[in-house]
Order: sequence, then structure tokens, then C-alpha cells
Amino acid sequence: MTPLPTFWQHVPLDTISDHLLTAFENLATLFWQIDDIGRSAQGYNRLAWTHEEAQLRLWFAATMQRRGFQVEVDSAGNQWAWLGTPSQSNPGMSVGSHLDSVPNGGPFDGPLGVLSAIAAYDMLHAQGWQPETPLGIADFHDEEGARFAIACFGSRSLTGVLSPQDALNRRDSSGISYAQALEAFHTILTQTKGDAPALRALRGFDEHELALAYASSNPPTTESLASNHAYMLRSAAHIELHIEQGCAQNEQDAPVAVADGIWPHGRWRVDIEGIANHAGCSPIAMRHDPTLGLAHFILAAREEAEHHHSRTTVGRIQITPNGPNVIPSHATCWLDCRACEEQQVLSTIKALQRRAEYGEFESQTSHSQYDFSMLRESWTPGTIFSGELQRLLVSTVGNAFKELPAHIPIPVNGTAAGHDAGILSETGSSAGMLFVRNLTGASHTPAEYATPYDCTLGVAAYAAAMQAITHDIAQGWKAQHE
Repeated sequence: MTPLPTFWQHVPLDTISDHLLTAFENLATLFWQIDDIGRSAQGYNRLAWTHEEAQLRLWFAATMQRRGFQVEVDSAGNQWAWLGTPSQSNPGMSVGSHLDSVPNGGPFDGPLGVLSAIAAYDMLHAQGWQPETPLGIADFHDEEGARFAIACFGSRSLTGVLSPQDALNRRDSSGISYAQALEAFHTILTQTKGDAPALRALRGFDEHELALAYASSNPPTTESLASNHAYMLRSAAHIELHIEQGCAQNEQDAPVAVADGIWPHGRWRVDIEGIANHAGCSPIAMRHDPTLGLAHFILAAREEAEHHHSRTTVGRIQITPNGPNVIPSHATCWLDCRACEEQQVLSTIKALQRRAEYGEFESQTSHSQYDFSMLRESWTPGTIFSGELQRLLVSTVGNAFKELPAHIPIPVNGTAAGHDAGILSETGSSAGMLFVRNLTGASHTPAEYATPYDCTLGVAAYAAAMQAITHDIAQGWKAQHE
């Protein structure tokens, strides 16, 4: 009997047609193998350079090597499994997504794209298919950016959007630098390899397989961490599959959709200074409490978002010294702002900066004009995916679904969420995306959910895309970057 991950243990499977049942069972098994990594009652926690990432990297490497892929780590720490040897003169096709999560995240965001790629390859391989060009499956490092507060950390580092020095200087909420975490991870990876017999994801591999996986999981050192934009020139097209982050496909009754673009978005760090003092001995009128300014800033961000038709979120706050009976000396928050149009984001940020210049937030703390600062930490312009790839995906997936008993539309939708495929597209690579319907519409929460039926159709769509695009690349086709 096929082992099922926790989120599929009590759902009917009779909606899956017989010719796709094997693909579902394979996908379910892959999910089951990693399901207990970082899982708690509150969700999944799989952050950068932790024991959880060590398990995932070793599992990915061993899983792909068992299938005959050569696994390597690029200069930014991303893992790649290649069937065949790609080069700029012999480019291949790449697929995949990420395995990390936000704090208390859901099971599908990221892993669905990696596991579906593996299941799609397995489905084609069982039919006797061999790719006509090199085929790569990627596990991008730290796409969520949950630990070091920069999303798409691995793809930004690889393409040079994030410089090695800026990457190494990032710090997590505990004050640990990226450089320190990277150095510590080599020890964590060794410990995890030794614990393999007790870990569900790794206990099925023998010592030789684990030794090979270990060599293909070690990230670069602090000295060798580097950008290498030329690496992506080995892939003529990259397709990322991801669970939908919204509910448009519910309204469209579409299990699978093609992406046309990603909204522009950025993150800003806001710091407000105050003066620490005793919670009982300091009169209200004499306090310099930065959390009041922070509260006014958060409300102002909401007001400006409504005015400029953008979306602002403050989802992370740090208070210093963070004691229940101490007036804080410092308050920090991170503002996420995104919108359909770049000007809407810029107008929102400009309005907040103008209000800061007028002292609106400083007046809540002290009379110093240096109390408030707002620094942009990351920015991703709006992405328009290759129109040529969009049309190819719609046609290919539509043809693959013609065999199904019911008509299934293939809509083309935009998304407000950032993805590694967007970073690749913005830095000159030809990239595209497929979305699998999210039944709840929730994202970055355990409430996200995709049915076995929809996920299996996602595998079929991925397989069709692999088959068609590798064939076209072999015929000399190269998508035009648009």
C-alpha cells in the first residue's frame, strides 16, 4: 500500500484516472519521505542552513543519484541534478523549485515543484522516454528568505542580484550572520549523515549512496561563495511548477494554469530608536518608546496601501531588549510592499518616507530627527515571462489534457508572489511557470491545500512540458527573452 503524507491520509483517491494512478502514488511516496522533516502541529519549519535543510539536501541528492542524475552544487549553494552534461553550446532544459519553507508554513509551497519534477521524469522514464537534451532538476536554496530576510536568496546569489559580500553579512533574528551559519552547516550536514538510519527521509539509502549524496550537498565555503550568472546559460529554458497562491483557479475551475508574470515587490527594513527604561518607574509623558512609532508606521503603511492600491505587510518585528517590564530602546520591522504596477509600489513607499520626513513616526518617540530610518533591502521588478514559452506551455498542456474525460481549461494568470523563475527571467534567462490549483487560496500557512487529483494533473503537465521543450531545444529552438 502506498504510504501517504499526513495531508492526504483522509481524502478520496477515486477521482484519479487509472493511467495517472501510478504517477500519484509516486508523488505521494516522495511527499511521505520528507513529510516529517520540520513538521509540527503549527506547520512546517525548514529554514536555511539548519538540520532540516541538511536532511532535505541529502535526500534530494540521494534520490536523484539513484535515478542516474549527476548532482552538483553551484557557487551560490543551489543543488542541481542533471541527466546529461549541459553547456552553453549544448544547453538543456531545467525544472524544479525549492524545498525550504516559511516559519509554520504549508507542505506544498516549494516541495510540490521539486517532487512533481521528479515524478514527471519517472512517469516519462517508465514509458521509455529519454530526453533529447540535458535535463536538470533544481532545488533552489532559501527561496522563502525566512531566516535572513531576503527572498529567493539562492537564485539572487547565483545571478549576481545579491553580491557574495552582502549575502555573507546578512544576519538572522538571533544575530547569526549568513557566513557563520554557512560555516556551521558543514558540521550539521556531517551530523545529519550520521543520523541517517534514524531519519525517515534517509534510512532507505545505503552508506555508499549517502557518501555520494553528502559530497553533492555540501554548500560553498565563505571563501568560495560567488555569483555565476553563466551557469544559467546552460539551460535554454527553466520551468517552475508551484502551488497557486490565491484562488483565481478555483473561480476558473482550472487544476493547472500558466503564469504570465509576477508583480513587482520589495522589502524595506524600518528602524526606530528609543530610550530603554523601567516599565513602572518611567512616567508615560517622559517615555521615549519606539514601539509607538512602529505602531503608527504600520497603520500608515495600511493607509497608503489602500490609497495607492498596493499591498503592504509587516510580518516580522524585533524589539530590543525584548523584556516584558522594559521600555524598548529599539524597534525594527520589515515592510513587504507589492502591487500590480511598479509605480503603485514606489508611490506607497514615497508616501511613507514623506510622512517620516514630516516627523510623524519620530514624534511618537522623542524629539530627535534621527530616530527613524527606512532602508530598502531587496527589490524585484515586475516580471513578464517569455510569451513564446507561455504559448508553448498552454498548447502543450492543453494537448496533454485532451485525453481526459472532462474539458480542462488552461488559463494564463499573473501572481503577486515572488519566485526563483522570476529572478531567472529578470536576469536574462528564459523562464516560465505552471500553477497547481490551491483549494483554500491560503498561502504561507498550513491551510494551503492541493488535492491529489490536481497535483497529479500537475505532474502530467510538467511531463508534457519536459517532453515538448527538450525536443524543441534539440531541434535548435531557443525561447526569446521578452
